Formats: sequence, C-alpha cells, structure tokens
Amino acid sequence: MLIHALDPATRCGWALGPDEAPKSGAVVLKQPKQDLAQACLNMAANLRGAWKIERPDLLIFEKPMDPHVWFSLCKRMGRPQNAASLSLQHRLAGVIESMCGLYEIQCESVDRQAVLKFFTGKRSWGGREEGKEAVIERCHVLGLLPKDCRDDDRADAIANHQYAAAIWGRARPRELTLFGQTA
Repeated sequence: MLIHALDPATRCGWALGPDEAPKSGAVVLKQPKQDLAQACLNMAANLRGAWKIERPDLLIFEKPMDPHVWFSLCKRMGRPQNAASLSLQHRLAGVIESMCGLYEIQCESVDRQAVLKFFTGKRSWGGREEGKEAVIERCHVLGLLPKDCRDDDRADAIANHQYAAAIWGRARPRELTLFGQTA
C-alpha cells in the first residue's frame, strides 16, 4: 500500500512510500509575510506534483486542533496564541481533503495523541517540545530518519505514516524494537 503522510503547517512534513520504508522531507508552504492563501495554494501544488509520479492509496494527516481546545489552551497559558496558525490548520485540511476527493484517494485525519501513543508508547510527554523530541528519537531508533536529522516536522510525518501503515496498511514491523531500546 502506498501511503502519503503529512504534518501540515507553515512548514509541512511529508512521508511517502510503502508500508515500511517511506521517503520523507519537509516543504515550506509560506513565508512569514505571505498570506495564508499562499500556503493553501502551495499545498495543492505540492500534492499535485507528488501525485503526478505515483498516486497513493491513502493520504493521512494530523487532524487540526479543535477551536475549543485551542481556546482552553490559551486560557490555561494565560495569553492569547496566534489564531492564524489555528486557521491555517483548518484551511490546509480543506485543501488536503479536496485534493484527495479530486484524485479519488482515501483520506484520513488522525489525532496527534493517538499517533504519539502508537509511535512512542505515551499519549503525552509533558509538553509539545518533549513530544516532538520523543518522536525524533523513535524515528532514529527505527532507522527512519538519519541520525544527524532533528527535523520535527519530517519526524511527525514519518510517525503518521507508520501509524497509517499499522492501522490501514496492516504492516508488520521489520523487526521488533521495544520502547527505549537503542539501535
């Protein structure tokens, strides 16, 4: 099964490949001064370009944050957060779902905590940065990310890919590697 996994944001991580060994990277969808519409256009163009080579069976992406959760997070932190980032998540989800519909590709959104639990063994690592670090380390242990790479967007896309392979692709791991074990 060919799976295309995304971690959509201003900088979008991607992983594309069969169940076990995806190619991966990240692409900048918009520069800081550019409008959100530019990111949407670039997302569509990137998907179209990738799918000209080979159309995936499944596209998986991280579900946008629920606005109620975002508002609660802002209250808990005691300061407002950048609403444009929340808006961008939802706009990119619309682009992704529309492109998948046009190309007749199965499209699934996944919960970040479910992917974290599957990929690292824990739903939460205390904070956003700790969770991202855990995903990077797990990618290194599994040999899915070069040891010198610290790209959390790319690592998140790989984690989404591995989750999709296990849930929808029914992939079996190449080897059993327990949590905390080093390669």
